[in-house]
Amino acid sequence: MALIRLATRARQILQRIARSNVDAREVRRAQILLWLDARTSVKEVAKRIGRTRQSIYAIVHRYQARRALPVADRIRDQPRRGRPATKRERTLKVIQALLAQPPSRYRYRSPVWTVPMLHCQVQRRLKCAMNARTVRRALQQLRYRFKRPRYIFAQRPPTWRQSKGGLKTRLKRRPRTVILFLDSTIFSEVPPLRAMWALIGQQACVPIVGTHDRRFLTGVMNIKTGDYIDSVSAVFRQEQFQEMLHQIRRHWRGWRIVLFVDRNTPHKAHASQQLAHELGIQLRWLPKACSELNVIDHLWRHVKGDVAANEPTPNVDETVRRAQRYVRSLTPKDRLQKAGVLSADFWLADVLT
Repeated sequence: MALIRLATRARQILQRIARSNVDAREVRRAQILLWLDARTSVKEVAKRIGRTRQSIYAIVHRYQARRALPVADRIRDQPRRGRPATKRERTLKVIQALLAQPPSRYRYRSPVWTVPMLHCQVQRRLKCAMNARTVRRALQQLRYRFKRPRYIFAQRPPTWRQSKGGLKTRLKRRPRTVILFLDSTIFSEVPPLRAMWALIGQQACVPIVGTHDRRFLTGVMNIKTGDYIDSVSAVFRQEQFQEMLHQIRRHWRGWRIVLFVDRNTPHKAHASQQLAHELGIQLRWLPKACSELNVIDHLWRHVKGDVAANEPTPNVDETVRRAQRYVRSLTPKDRLQKAGVLSADFWLADVLT
């Protein structure tokens, strides 16, 4: 004889709970009642779920004792208050105060906060023991996530946005004017490896030669047409920059030239500025630590990733030649796209329209 007989409507509700409910305990109780209704013995049901027969009888007794309640409420736990989570609220306030301060104030050498550091400081402030999981749950409640950081320059001046706005002065609809960007990148014999094959359990070793030979690749690009020129040198001093100024004037002969450069020492040398004035080249200085404003810097990122990366024993001269061929083989539109000029968020987009 079956221990319990379910009505058709009650059986349908329990089947829906067992199929789609998110509470595991309610799903298990619904399954137990359905199995018993299907004339499965109590001993077999207890064996399936790993419980004792007394717990099965208790579930059936509780279900039958709540006849006045709906079927879903008859297998649900009764509401209970439990112990109030007082540590959680106090931990939230302490963590918010700690995150507003740098870790160096507490003599940590790390630039960012970690869970063990927060855990130690929270216990010291609250003067009570707690688990590190409490700190993690508090961080998640404050909408913090553990993620890979983005490195930014700490030397950026607070008024860099105002400096960027001043760079656009009298550039829109200026007749016979080319807007150029100049930047240099370094190729050395130290390979910029992203990854490599290695045996499991052994350290992946990258051979670094003892020489310090390197080459400077300097590129200039017109942000309106994508026209590009470059030069290679073993060093980059004011003499090399001045030679590049002559090359710019020869290439864009008869045009008014506005050249955006960073505040590198060869660019700011008095002789370099005087030569640029004599050649009719207007120099405009990009703000410090704002490499994202220089379109050539974005172009170098693709060159380093597509040409120089994962080269275990590079030859510097050959690497530079391949980098030059790579950039020169691109169409003007491809250069502008890789440099970010065609983006709607480009900071000189209103000047180009």
